[in-house]
Amino acid sequence: MPKNHKLALLLARFLLGGLAIILFLTLFLVSDWQHWSLALTLGLTVVLFVLVNVGYIWLFWLARRQQLLHEEKDDE
Repeated sequence: MPKNHKLALLLARFLLGGLAIILFLTLFLVSDWQHWSLALTLGLTVVLFVLVNVGYIWLFWLARRQQLLHEEKDDE
């Protein structure tokens, strides 16, 4: 796998993690300030959790796909 591709995926993981932390903190702070119901806060937390995990799965799939394509080129 090219080095710049690995670096891009690593940077994307860090950015996704940082964005997730910011979004979770913002969600909890806004829900506290606006006095949202517990059900709404938990529901949005679950949705955000699922979206962040889908993002990490997508990044893993991209890395794995690149690795498999690189291995196929080496086999030929």
